[in-house]
Amino acid sequence: MSIYYSIDEALNRPQIPEEWIESIVTGCDGVCQFVSNLILQHAKYKKRTCLLALDGFLGVEWKSALHGIKELLKKEGLKFETIDFSYCYKSPSEIKKIAAPFLTNDPSFGFVFNKRLENFLNSDRLQELRKRLKNYKRKSTGPLLAGVMCFGCGAAIPRLRKLYDLVFYMDLTREELLNRSLKKPVYPLGSIGEDLPVHRSLKRLYYVDFQVLDRHKKYVLRHMDWYMDGNIVDVPKLLPRDVYEEVLSILAQYPFRIKPLYYPVTWGGTWLKRIRKLPESMINSGQACILPWENSVRIGLNDTVLEIPFLNLLWKEPIKIMGEYAFKKFRDNFPMVYYYDDGYEGGNMAIQVHPNTAYIKKHFNEPMRQDESYYILYTGSGAKTYLGLKEDADLDEFRQACVKAEKEGVPFEYDKYVNSIPTKPGDYLLIPAGTIHASGRNQVVLEIDGYLSAYGPGYTFHFYD
Repeated sequence: MSIYYSIDEALNRPQIPEEWIESIVTGCDGVCQFVSNLILQHAKYKKRTCLLALDGFLGVEWKSALHGIKELLKKEGLKFETIDFSYCYKSPSEIKKIAAPFLTNDPSFGFVFNKRLENFLNSDRLQELRKRLKNYKRKSTGPLLAGVMCFGCGAAIPRLRKLYDLVFYMDLTREELLNRSLKKPVYPLGSIGEDLPVHRSLKRLYYVDFQVLDRHKKYVLRHMDWYMDGNIVDVPKLLPRDVYEEVLSILAQYPFRIKPLYYPVTWGGTWLKRIRKLPESMINSGQACILPWENSVRIGLNDTVLEIPFLNLLWKEPIKIMGEYAFKKFRDNFPMVYYYDDGYEGGNMAIQVHPNTAYIKKHFNEPMRQDESYYILYTGSGAKTYLGLKEDADLDEFRQACVKAEKEGVPFEYDKYVNSIPTKPGDYLLIPAGTIHASGRNQVVLEIDGYLSAYGPGYTFHFYD
């Protein structure tokens, strides 16, 4: 797993009323003061402890947001208690046992997890927490306890949500999650589950954690009171749910830009790195990607910039973005991905193939196969694309050569078996699932794929790399 690279681009500036912008609170100090004021107002008018949920995505820095609230209320002579929701989870060994059947069928891939976050929770502890929250609601505030905040992934699950007076959701893009993991260990589902940072347990992350967390997030986004952009730890941005929803609805009415992500690969080249002015620290600019589950949208509102996962926008306005026909067929799942494959001054891609619909459903619990197309953007000398097998290819011989290369590291001349055609800018090639293919060296390809998958890297089976 390589760290993602991105540059300060793709900023959308929708026209929204000034009062909406003024409702956004930015920075740790501002957010903590605002939440403290909400608690004080509640204690004053409701005459009892204010119960809050701070839910959010994997990788959120929870405690940085909580300490400031506690200190501000302390100055008012009031107490503020916190409850770490992670204590409601089952033990790491129990969670691994639940996840294991979905991760052990294949050395590289898994089976899409079809359960919910609640399956990872200890029912006795959850019931204990529910009783504890109910007891807080029965008591008057008294002279000291102004607020209690339950924080962590899952804090606002359906069994608890209606007990809270206020629900906050702190979000994070997957780019930021993965990059944080590379810089500082972040563990799946808070402090439970795998004992490896998420970038070292990607199969678990994509097949299990993201499945339950995305389902849960869709639920909380519909019921929260406040949304928080937590991508910059020291500069969170808090906005009311109605403003969050209206901003996304307005953005979806017009053409908008998705923030692209760039990362190096073994066969990568230099073309994108040069024209996009990517960091010198990048080894190469092998691929730029737009994946619905991975990318984000950046929204400029005067001097404030929000960064929100693209999935959030898609969930809010699927028909505006995809149209009614695609929505009926795929619901709020975006059925396409885009890559810029940069092999200019690089090497050949692996000779590869993608599975058909029946295979991908049976083995991975995925709903749709990966059909591809290549639009050739830029070429150098000798550029070509591998597409299909040669008519006279000896398939048994080809298979034996592939197995020997894999097991013994013995290279072979795959041009003897795999068809290739010279390519030039403007060529467009269709590659149905089941077709052997690869982009050759010294060219840049816009790869447009029909694809709907939980697994970010995709189901690419290599014959020879």
